[in-house]
Amino acid sequence: MRTLGIAGMLGVVWFAGALLLLQAAAGGGLDWTRHYVSQFANGPRGWLFAAGSLGHAAGNLLLGLGLYRSLRGGAMSAAAAVLFLLAASGFIVSGIFAADAPGAAPSVADAVHRTARSSAFESR
Repeated sequence: MRTLGIAGMLGVVWFAGALLLLQAAAGGGLDWTRHYVSQFANGPRGWLFAAGSLGHAAGNLLLGLGLYRSLRGGAMSAAAAVLFLLAASGFIVSGIFAADAPGAAPSVADAVHRTARSSAFESR
């Protein structure tokens, strides 16, 4: 179970590392406090954002499994596992469907991305 927890944390580190690499590649042009980080997917290195999202999803899947096993069954462990699986599915879908670039006409891919992202975590 410890291994699953560590793997879950590595998923977060993987995602943060991908965002840091993208920030460096963008020359600091995207401010995380004022811009939507999913905008990193727009551009020549967008695949790195997708890889980061999928790594984060894998970490959530493993963390959910570890929680389920460590809490020895019951309603609370099932709820924890379901929430982490929901978050993982949101990261998988948001990694596959890119957000629109600023100023672009709304697209179906952006709507799917934003809906999936909202299922993964609360955001504005």
